[in-house]
Amino acid sequence: MRKNISLTAPSSSFVHCSLSPWCLKAGLEKFSKYKHNIDVISATVNEDLNTVAKRIIDTSPDILGICCYIWNIAFLRELLPMLKAALPNCIFVAGGPELLSDDAFDRLPEADYIILGEGEIPFAKLVDMLIENKTPDNIDGVMVKGASHVDTYYHYDIPVMPYDESYFKQLKGRISYIESSRGCPFSCTFCLSGRREKVRYLPMEDTKKRILMLANGGSKTIKFVDRTFNANKKRAKEIISFIMDKHKNGEIPQDICFHFEMAGDLIDNGIVELFSQSPEGLFQIEVGIQSLNEATLEAIQRKTDVEKIKTQLEKIISLDTVRVHVDLIAGLPLETLDSFIDAFNKVFAIKPHILQLGFLKILYGSKMRSQTEEFGIIYNEQPPYEVISTKHMSKKDMLILKRAERALELLYNRRRFVNTMQLLAGKMPAFDLFLALGDVILAKEKEKNSPLSLEELTEAVYSYLIDKMPEYATEIKSAMLYDRLSSTATSFIPHCLRSESHLYNKLKDIINKKYPKEKNIHRAIAVTGNDDKAKVFWADYSNKHPVTEHYKVNCVYVKELLTD
Repeated sequence: MRKNISLTAPSSSFVHCSLSPWCLKAGLEKFSKYKHNIDVISATVNEDLNTVAKRIIDTSPDILGICCYIWNIAFLRELLPMLKAALPNCIFVAGGPELLSDDAFDRLPEADYIILGEGEIPFAKLVDMLIENKTPDNIDGVMVKGASHVDTYYHYDIPVMPYDESYFKQLKGRISYIESSRGCPFSCTFCLSGRREKVRYLPMEDTKKRILMLANGGSKTIKFVDRTFNANKKRAKEIISFIMDKHKNGEIPQDICFHFEMAGDLIDNGIVELFSQSPEGLFQIEVGIQSLNEATLEAIQRKTDVEKIKTQLEKIISLDTVRVHVDLIAGLPLETLDSFIDAFNKVFAIKPHILQLGFLKILYGSKMRSQTEEFGIIYNEQPPYEVISTKHMSKKDMLILKRAERALELLYNRRRFVNTMQLLAGKMPAFDLFLALGDVILAKEKEKNSPLSLEELTEAVYSYLIDKMPEYATEIKSAMLYDRLSSTATSFIPHCLRSESHLYNKLKDIINKKYPKEKNIHRAIAVTGNDDKAKVFWADYSNKHPVTEHYKVNCVYVKELLTD
């Protein structure tokens, strides 16, 4: 009766460790009547197909469980025919959000069975019936070829513990995931979680136990996959307080970070107060604002208090104890280019640590997929199903946003020139700034036929800004030099940011004597400005701030330094 069962969920990159196959493994061990030989096969979509195929084939599976997501479905469509040919007697069972449609077998013909929804119990029941040679045509959540429609399955028991010795053995410092709830109280039409499924919470003691297990399991980042972590504000505050207490007494390591997805308008002052007391970098939050257009928010069935979101996020950002990641989505219904740009400028003004300009994906299983005609949405039919244009935003408009997004990602989100971008956004609209710089970067990349090095990027941005904004030349050079020193641990200063001074060696000696650095710590020193406005910047490359990801940069006027 013992079967070889292999499970796989290829990740988008090595740093991610998908939770789904481990949940299925735990489900088999708890709900199946039989004992099995279970292997979880790690893989990424960037690996060679033959290498991944051999890894799976070598486990000699009788049953192969395949978890399908937007990031791995294209990879799996190439992999499964190879596996089917090599494993003709193996039964292929697929599931995951990519298969939430009635035509799932057409899109993944190698699958013998497809599970819709939460798979721990349906998969265990299916395996048992296959072992007993019974026809598995009446299992909730299991789709059989040629059968009629099957409803998505949700179970209301406590989710099984997915973490065991083999899970931690393969973790190796990668991002790990934890769920303290399933379901979402909201009904956003573009999201798979917006189907009004009941929110179910893991008992608090189980949640706390899992937090401590993961925190001491070797991972440096632990992401809660709860769709709205603070839907229950009291519960959210209890978990945050628990983590802070355990971190303080040493039961949670110092160099670890917990990530939550939060609804911005459900962040109350109690959560803000906790974050004001939390150690720097212990938490990061992601808040999906998505749009500030009221008509758009209504069309996607998203009720939100925009002003409260901005107010609460500004409070948290000002603390510099929690990294704040904010999302806007381009291509939503009724959103125009002008309304999106207006939202971008307003959100950038609150100075989030990361501002993601994302593009709408028309996901299988989302209500939005049935509304594309209504809203005039044209999208790429290949994953990730990104919107090309809408009734209110043309293809040209979307490409404008893509151009700005390139600069936003390289200069701001990667934390390279944050100070400079915030400085200039006070002198011109932020979106106009990123659009102009995006065009400069894309032109240089096209000319080179490859991405720019950091030095090339710095030169291109500096040259453009000095040419277009000569009245701010001194401020721009100073800000870019500051950013360079704070973000990059090197004493090399790009030529365009250097200010030659015959006093440099003397100033360097004075700083090193007056402000001695710690042993074995690298230090960078640079001069900027002229005459009475000349300044010396220096940075010691230790203790990078865990939230801003920057090193401390010290500054003193040359005149003051020489006088002292």
